[in-house]
Amino acid sequence: MPAVTGDLDLAINNPFAAPKGFVFEILKVRRGTPVSQELLGPDDRPADEYVCVRKLHTYSGEPFCYAEIYVPARVFETLPRDIARNRKLLATVLEEPGNHPSGAKPSH
Repeated sequence: MPAVTGDLDLAINNPFAAPKGFVFEILKVRRGTPVSQELLGPDDRPADEYVCVRKLHTYSGEPFCYAEIYVPARVFETLPRDIARNRKLLATVLEEPGNHPSGAKPSH
């Protein structure tokens, strides 16, 4: 574990946090991916198509998280190119106009 675990805790629990030493490695981006109902809430309806981004998160050179992130294709296509290599997808999606539930950008 890294010596500064507070930064790691922040990196894990805050979608907008990106402490120094926090790095994303994109393993694969797969378009046209369906999402199984078990990954959705009981009342959620799946989008027509998703993009699955497989990422490895490292902190101070040590891997700590493997993630498969499913983003509706219509939302993913609006995001800046290569954004998944530079920051958390959740933060990016929430900051895009019209994607945040209140329609406003969240504060950092």
